[in-house]
Amino acid sequence: MAKLLPSLRRLLVLLALGGPSLAQTGVLDQVSPYGSGPPVTTFLDLDPIGTRWQQEVRAGLSGQLEGVQLSLNGPAGAQANFSLRLGGGWNNSAPVFTRLLTKGSAASEQVFVDCSAAGIMQVPGTLFVIELGGDGSGCEVFGTRLQGPAAMYPRFLFRNGPGCYADCGTRIAFRTFVIGIPPAGIYCVSKTNSLGCSPSISSSGAPSTSASSGFMIRAQQVRNNKSGLLFYGTTGRSALPFQGGTLCVDAPLKRSVVLGAGGTPAPGNDCSGIYAIDMNAFAQGLLGGSPSALLLTPGTQVNTQFWGRDPGFPAPFDTTLSDGFEYSVP
Repeated sequence: MAKLLPSLRRLLVLLALGGPSLAQTGVLDQVSPYGSGPPVTTFLDLDPIGTRWQQEVRAGLSGQLEGVQLSLNGPAGAQANFSLRLGGGWNNSAPVFTRLLTKGSAASEQVFVDCSAAGIMQVPGTLFVIELGGDGSGCEVFGTRLQGPAAMYPRFLFRNGPGCYADCGTRIAFRTFVIGIPPAGIYCVSKTNSLGCSPSISSSGAPSTSASSGFMIRAQQVRNNKSGLLFYGTTGRSALPFQGGTLCVDAPLKRSVVLGAGGTPAPGNDCSGIYAIDMNAFAQGLLGGSPSALLLTPGTQVNTQFWGRDPGFPAPFDTTLSDGFEYSVP
């Protein structure tokens, strides 16, 4: 029976973690998962006085770091010293935020550490470390353990000094949240193309004034192997009749570099094409063309729409148009 207790303990933790997460208002950024039961799940000991665990984190979104969600285990009253340090691990720079975490009960607890008072601004690629240390009170932090490259979060975990911990496959489980990300949204309507498909715009990542990649805008369901480009503007939305569809970007229109849709090779003829452009790279001038300086000016509202060729319609309506996408430069 005694041999079953560690597994039972982990099962109870997993059940506890399945409940609602604690209050936060920001947008989820980085996730180091809580595992899926033994042997993936593990507990990292914070009990030895002087122990320092540092989990390196690489931000993926722009905005202010709101906080970090963790799961603690141990007796009621157990404590953990929480710190944030800017830069990668191992890191001995002065902490920019510290807080003493205290467990309220003997049950496993999911805690949200509000770090917004520190005013930590991040862009995609910003590195920082979550540091946890103990005071001999029996606290543990929930984590995952796999072998080497199979680790469940790509950034390393360190313990008491340089060099990734153990076989480099262990990670602290956590989530980070950011606030202050300018709103972005899809609006307007696309033009049904000559094959009956409606191109659909979408995005991933976040705009940045300093990052050279990481903010993709794309349109799917466009005709394969046809050239196109991205209209963009900084004077607002539009909804005017245009080439048999709707122009979603207010004048004056600016244009990206020419894009290829790809998709099914010729002589195939379908809607497998995708237009895609990394607007961070374009704004930095890395893709060519003449990007507007306003793409790197904080506070600028940018409206976008894909335009492309569609020979299935007679001229001058032989074009395709996606719906519109609006975002703000942080």
